[in-house]
Amino acid sequence: MAVQMAPSILSADFARLADEAAAVTGVADWLHVDVMDNHFVPNLTLGLPVVEALLKHAGLPLDCHLMIEEPDRWRRPTRRPARGTSRSTPRRPRRRCGPSG
Repeated sequence: MAVQMAPSILSADFARLADEAAAVTGVADWLHVDVMDNHFVPNLTLGLPVVEALLKHAGLPLDCHLMIEEPDRWRRPTRRPARGTSRSTPRRPRRRCGPSG
């Protein structure tokens, strides 16, 4: 299997996101997008509107890593083939603190 390149958009200048994505189109295979909601993980990045806007302007498929509560709630059905992948980080069941009853 050949090595594939997937630069993260978190290292991009967000004010020029479409230009930054275009700059790596000739050398990268994917664009990696970490979506974090400050609940599932303690970081906050970007959401679905930014991902959808990037899909319109990116010449590469997106590899979306969803680190969010209820990821199925935010996935939108589509009739056209996806230009990328979406994967979620599974969460361990929450443990209760203190006595259980």
